Amino acid sequence: MTHIRWDESLSVGVAEIDEQHRRLFALADTLRAMREACLAPHEMLAAVEEFCDYTRHHFATEERYMDAYEYAGMDAHIQEHMRCSLRAVDFLGQCLADDPQLCEDFPAFLKSWLEAHVRGTDMGLGAYLNRRGVA
Repeated sequence: MTHIRWDESLSVGVAEIDEQHRRLFALADTLRAMREACLAPHEMLAAVEEFCDYTRHHFATEERYMDAYEYAGMDAHIQEHMRCSLRAVDFLGQCLADDPQLCEDFPAFLKSWLEAHVRGTDMGLGAYLNRRGVA
């Protein structure tokens, strides 16, 4: 699998969200590298916990913006966050159970989900916030 990297084409135009996206992509890439190194699931546990914690923090930030600026797409956006969160919790459970299947599944899911979510849903949120003076 190729690296999971943030670049300027993924900027949503809101500094706080962009900075958090950079961190999410870096954490996801760490998980990708661990998978490629064939680490046992229990050896990935701390990195998975960090990803889960940071994801909750990031989603709360976006949801705070959506609420404060009365974003009409908030419900659908939150549903996408829930999809990722449920996969992350499942992945954490696999790590705790030392399930080797996770080494194949989760990093690939993260790469496709992060890129699609940021390029689609988050770009829409960023444009909406930019029109309201948030940068």
